[in-house]
Amino acid sequence: MAIVAIAFAAQGTAQAAVQVSAEISAVTFTLIDLDLNDGIQPALNFVSATSHSEAQVSTDAYAIEFADGFYKATSALAGDALSSAAALTGSEGAYASVQLAGSTSLGVSKNGFGSGMFSGSFELTPWTALIVTSVFTGSASTSIGYDGTFSEFASASGTLSLTIHHGTDSYESHSAQMNGFAGFSWDGIKYTGETSDVTGELRLPYANLSSETVVGDYFAEAAAGAVSSISAVPEPGTYGMLLAGLVGIGAVVRNRRG
Repeated sequence: MAIVAIAFAAQGTAQAAVQVSAEISAVTFTLIDLDLNDGIQPALNFVSATSHSEAQVSTDAYAIEFADGFYKATSALAGDALSSAAALTGSEGAYASVQLAGSTSLGVSKNGFGSGMFSGSFELTPWTALIVTSVFTGSASTSIGYDGTFSEFASASGTLSLTIHHGTDSYESHSAQMNGFAGFSWDGIKYTGETSDVTGELRLPYANLSSETVVGDYFAEAAAGAVSSISAVPEPGTYGMLLAGLVGIGAVVRNRRG
């Protein structure tokens, strides 16, 4: 932040700044025995696990790092003199952030995303209930918001999901998500920036009500995305889709590696 402040002061022009952060805690897995008389000890056995960090600012800088295993330390940092994106994973969970800075009069336009995530495959014993929980904290803020030609949008999101496979051709998916979004608002005189802070628990229950072991996939992600643009301003919903695309690039890369 000190570097950004110095650069702004040197420019002496109208300044824009977008800040986003997203954090998802390490996930808790709780097992419940649904049949105390079947002689089966409830168990969740992980077959594979991956930690993943990814960051990008516009097309100027990109970084990505993978590690085998849950909650392994990974990090990614991308940026330039004015803007940065970062992502981290570790024993406490995953974190992502984006900071975009620029001058409206100099025509600086940026976008960025950061994503910290965990994914893995598991086996769940018969007649066993599984409760997956995590805590998400996100913050998104814009400064100018919109001044007629320059606009800012920011999004912080946390995602928790389970996919249960039934044979080779059938599956069911369960997901929970929390989002914070900031763009611009009208105060009766002018447009201003916005701030959105969100926090809460992500919780997914699943029950294996069968006598067979089921196979599933697990995924958790903290993602941050931001746009600072001098182009014509479309509807806010359009920027929402753009941000979703930015923070979803990590999932695409992950699938390509699979």
